[in-house]
Formats: sequence, structure tokens, C-alpha cells
Amino acid sequence: MMKNKKQLIMLIVGVLIISLGTVLCKKTSLGIDPFNAFCVGISETISLNLGTTTLLINAALISVILLTGRSFIGIGTVLTMVSIGYFISFFDRILPNVSFDLFAIPNILLFVVGMLIMCFGVSLYIESHLGMVPYDCFSFIVSKRFGGKTFVYRIMLDSLTSLIAFIFGGPISVGTIILAGGLGPLIDFFRELIQKYRGLEGNRNLEKVD
Repeated sequence: MMKNKKQLIMLIVGVLIISLGTVLCKKTSLGIDPFNAFCVGISETISLNLGTTTLLINAALISVILLTGRSFIGIGTVLTMVSIGYFISFFDRILPNVSFDLFAIPNILLFVVGMLIMCFGVSLYIESHLGMVPYDCFSFIVSKRFGGKTFVYRIMLDSLTSLIAFIFGGPISVGTIILAGGLGPLIDFFRELIQKYRGLEGNRNLEKVD
């Protein structure tokens, strides 16, 4: 029970952090991550609330995942699908807009901070092992089936999604290209840190028992 509670906390905190990082990147106008850029583009094209649009897109993708990678689906999938679009909208409303020049150093630093925050959040929610949203599942499914590094497939997927987002008028800029190439490696980096921390925590608990 305690383990499940910790997993749920990791999931919720992870989703909140992802949303915060996404909005920080968006405020710089340097671009947001490929999937959310795609969702924003679709949302604006059909004039529908971003949270609802994100939920509908994930619902469509989940049908594919159920056929190819059912093991990656869990309660975390549903909670993240339902909440993340609304969390992004919430942070977008409460955080002030920035007035830096596009390529000013403070603006670039804010974007980098947002990217790191977002990747850490993704790592937390993945490492909760309560399930992933359909988009995040694809690179794991392909890696499991064909071998190779997960982040390589993530880069390929993000690059394709960036192109589709651009076609639909999503907020694509130089930052989106950076995110398309950097999200996968950074997420893997933070996941390794979290795994090491949990391993150390497990060892400390064993020492207490001894």
C-alpha cells in the first residue's frame, strides 16, 4: 500500500512538473515540445479547449497502444491523459508572460530551465510505473520489439510529430527542434538518476531492517 502511495505521488508530481516545464518553454515563444505543439495546433484549428483536445487525441492513440503494447497502459495513463492538458492551461493562466527578446540570454535560459523541468517530470511519471500516455509508449514499444536505445526512437517520433505540428500551425520554433533532439536523451538521464536514488533508498531501508 505504501509503495502504491509513493508511486501515485510520483505520478501526480511528475505530471504537474511536466505541465510547468511545458508552459515555461511556451512563454519564451521559442517553441514547446512536439506532442503538445501538435495538440495546440489541433486545438486552435478546431477551436476546442486544449485540455479536451489533448484528451481526445490521447484517446485515439490509446486504441493503437492496446493492440501493440498493453503492458504500458495503467491507471497513470488515464490520470495523465485526463489532467495534463488542463494543468498546462492552468499554469499558462497563472504564470506571467515574459517580454524578453526572442534570442536574448534570459529568454534562452528560461527555455533551458523549462526543458530540464519538463524532462525531469517525464522521468518521474515514467518511473512511477503506473502507466504512460499513449504518445510516450510508442518509443518503448518499438525499442522492446526491435531493440536499440529508447531515446533514439523518441527522437525519430518527436521529429515526425514536429513536422505534423508545423503543418497544423502549432507553436513550432527553434526550441521545438531542440526539444525533438534533446527530450529523449535528457529523459533517459533523469530516469537513471531516479533509479539510482531509489536503489540507494532501498539499500538504506535494508540496512535499517538489519
